[in-house]
Amino acid sequence: AMGTTLAVDAPVQIHSAEHLVRTFHAWTCAAAPVHDPDTGTILGAIDISGPLHTVHPAMVQLVSATAQLAENQLRVRLAIADERLRVRNMPHLTSLRGSTGALVTPTGRIVAGEPYGVWPARVAMPELGSDRVRLDDGREMVLEPLTEGYLLRAPRRTNTARRSALSLRFMGSGSPSMILNGKPIPLTLRPAELLTALALHAGGRTAEQLAQLLYGDDGNPTTVRGEVLRLRGLIGADVLRTRPYRLDAAVDSDFESTRRALRAGQVSEALRACGGPLLPRSDAPEIRELRDELVAGLRRAVLDADDVELLAVFAAHPLGADDLETHDRVVAELPHHDSRHPGLAARLARLLAE
Repeated sequence: AMGTTLAVDAPVQIHSAEHLVRTFHAWTCAAAPVHDPDTGTILGAIDISGPLHTVHPAMVQLVSATAQLAENQLRVRLAIADERLRVRNMPHLTSLRGSTGALVTPTGRIVAGEPYGVWPARVAMPELGSDRVRLDDGREMVLEPLTEGYLLRAPRRTNTARRSALSLRFMGSGSPSMILNGKPIPLTLRPAELLTALALHAGGRTAEQLAQLLYGDDGNPTTVRGEVLRLRGLIGADVLRTRPYRLDAAVDSDFESTRRALRAGQVSEALRACGGPLLPRSDAPEIRELRDELVAGLRRAVLDADDVELLAVFAAHPLGADDLETHDRVVAELPHHDSRHPGLAARLARLLAE
């Protein structure tokens, strides 16, 4: 019944002899699917199975009611998450000062909009690497990442030259890399940390807020102002704006690409975007929190994907090279004739010996 209910997307009951496998002919099963209230996709199934003499006429109704209770609980959690997104990010929407804009969940649902009542329930999220969304009426909007969601706004109109393009590659053991309008600019750790914080908060942050993000309770806004001044001298005042401090550029960062792909369930894309841990030498609270989130999230997504190729790729990745569970799984699941198997088995033996 579990497999059938997932296939037909409806409650089912499979009587004893209806089972394909003769071993299960003594059993009768009833199951109902559980759906994600956000996207409508099937998350799993509620199943009751037992010997034929224990069957009750209301078994299908029971599993259906249980599935509905589970979905209702998920709806409550979704409503709480929506309200949290609104409370945390409403200042970004109000900062548009009456211009068209909306707060959007990671799956594309609109939870607040300006003006009120003119927005669709959902927008199609762009492909990885794009920040443009086209509405049903043909208008093109820009999607800016926020805490737990996005700000959807109209493109800024300007008579000046094309907006600067800023590329940040901060994941991995090498030195942080920045390219501004096609020109590489060398970076040390401090400006890389500041750029990361600004990239994560597209709406801007004050010196006091940046000091908290980068140094914690001991942060000094004066120190941050000095670092911002030096960074503006490096990338230009037209790229790093003030009041509040913010990046006025089309930012492409490996850490945001990785996080966006993980939130969209695109594990392969996340692995390609991630070159390793984010700024591994940084001890800034904001950096450390995101680094741990991405490392743990990517590892969990790979292990939960039930895909031996993903396991093999992750085992060769900087984040998975010393992961015992990954190597144990991939050695067990990868065919022995695969050319990668001997090397992975040798690495597993080394990890077990350590």
